[in-house]
Amino acid sequence: MRVVGPFKRETVWGLCNAVGLNDFNEAVNILANLMEAGKDSKDNKINETAIVYHLNSHIMKISEYKSLIKKGVPKEVAMKVVTPYPFFWKRNKMEEQTRNLNPQMIRRALTVLGRMESTLKRSSIDKKLLMEFLIPLMMPKMKKAEITGKI
Repeated sequence: MRVVGPFKRETVWGLCNAVGLNDFNEAVNILANLMEAGKDSKDNKINETAIVYHLNSHIMKISEYKSLIKKGVPKEVAMKVVTPYPFFWKRNKMEEQTRNLNPQMIRRALTVLGRMESTLKRSSIDKKLLMEFLIPLMMPKMKKAEITGKI
C-alpha cells in the first residue's frame, strides 16, 4: 500500500492532521492528490479502506487522550496514547487538534468513517466517488463558499 501522494507532504498522516486541525481545504486537497496518485498504478494503489482506517485511528487516539485528561491523568502520560515522541506532538500540532475535536465532532467523524468503511467493502459504487464525500461528511460546518477543493 502506498501512503504518499505526489508531494512529500501529502501523506495519509498529513490528511489526518489536516482533519484534526479543521483545515477543510487542505484535507480535501490531500485526499484528492492521494486518490489521484493511486489511480493509475495497480501495484501501488492507495487503498481507500486504509485511508479510512488511518483517519479512524487518529481520531480514536485523540478521543482517548481527551478521556484520559478528563480523568485526571497527567498530560505527559496521556500524550503517549497519541505518540510516544514529544517532537511529533509539537510538530503535528496535537494540542490544537485535541482542542478542535469536541465530543460531537469526534462522534460524527467516527460514525461517518464506520459507514464509509462498510460502504467501501460492500458497494459496487465507484470508490473514488465515495471518497469524495468523506471530508464534507466529516467536516460539515464549512460554509459553501469555503469549499474549494479539487476532488
